[in-house]
Amino acid sequence: MVFQSVDQIGRRYGELGGTLVSVRGIDLVAARGEVCVFCGGPQTRIKRGKVNSPGRWYWETICAVCREPWEGEYYEVLRRWVQEGSTTNGVESEIVNRIDEWRTVRPLVEVPARRDARGLTFPRGRWRFCVTAWLLYVQPRFSSYEEVADYGGEHHADLGDIWTEKRVRSGVSKARGVIQKRGQVAGVLRLEAEDARF
Repeated sequence: MVFQSVDQIGRRYGELGGTLVSVRGIDLVAARGEVCVFCGGPQTRIKRGKVNSPGRWYWETICAVCREPWEGEYYEVLRRWVQEGSTTNGVESEIVNRIDEWRTVRPLVEVPARRDARGLTFPRGRWRFCVTAWLLYVQPRFSSYEEVADYGGEHHADLGDIWTEKRVRSGVSKARGVIQKRGQVAGVLRLEAEDARF
């Protein structure tokens, strides 16, 4: 996977961000339960006492094999192999590809940056603002810095009262610079000569 622009990384991050919540893992356990600590047998319940006299009998749990009073321990039997279903239609391979992409793209965006591309230190909390502004800006529904500032001020007020057009423009530029460097170092971003500068 190679991206042709920095903004393409942001769009892909947005597309992948919410998709992994519903992915269920493959259960490698064939069976689980309790077994007898003495012989490994299963448990069973039997009646004890005077069976024909109401109120004079009770249920007792014992081992079905050695007939000792039940003392169990937790036990799991792992599958010897994981078998692919007969109705495979490529969904599994698509999920694996998305996971691989997510593992590549996520650190580029989410790891906090201490310095911007020019080496200047980010004030505390400013990296989150810059990345959020950039991720909003690269989405097709926003066509200007002003729209991003309006949306961010309304929906991301937790980042502070800094959602102005000028700050959004600066934040987007700083986030692009950091993500560009990270993408090139990771080998997932190849820019044309004219796109390499902002």
